[in-house]
Amino acid sequence: MKKIILILFFILPLSTNAQLLDTGEEFLSDDWSEGLHIFVGIGINSSTYHSNSRRDYLGWGSNFKTDVGWYFNHDWAIESSASVKFNKLNSDLIWDTLLTLGLRYRLEEYYFRAFAGAGVLVVVIGEDEPTARQDTARLHMDGPALGIGFGKTHRTEKGKVWFTEVNSTVQWIKHRDTVIVDGETPIAINSESVNDNSTIYSIQASVGILLF
Repeated sequence: MKKIILILFFILPLSTNAQLLDTGEEFLSDDWSEGLHIFVGIGINSSTYHSNSRRDYLGWGSNFKTDVGWYFNHDWAIESSASVKFNKLNSDLIWDTLLTLGLRYRLEEYYFRAFAGAGVLVVVIGEDEPTARQDTARLHMDGPALGIGFGKTHRTEKGKVWFTEVNSTVQWIKHRDTVIVDGETPIAINSESVNDNSTIYSIQASVGILLF
């Protein structure tokens, strides 16, 4: 997992930045300029958890996303992305982070995205939630993730570029840690593989801006 995070958020941006040239081109909604560009956005999500033994609707929650892309021509880009979603199940807070690498393709002012990577899920156990150990504070889970997205770039009269996007993701949970907190230090007291087809399906809608 640490190797995946290193590749997605350090190696790719550094390598693309090394190849970035000042082309003098302006990034337009229907004509991308080459080089390194960053989009950031906020929105909402609706998620569902499935396994062999249960199905839970996680309801509506918020999400935040960042896409760091190398736009190597006017139609294609390679990007590393981070998306954080927040949901609640009963009294439990669910903090779900997706770290992905993918492709972006433009068709006029619209674009399509496909991405793959890893999902890191933290469940903060509520006070009223029964657990095997009363001192269980959190559950940490992770596994592979895939997603697709569809969006549109817009341009204001003042030249600011912004976007709207809808995407869908699926995450497979393959590993789980049970965590207690000793003072301020989290300690994993149990680590196990997950083999019950635990999967999270999610739909997100976002709006955001081009930073540069």
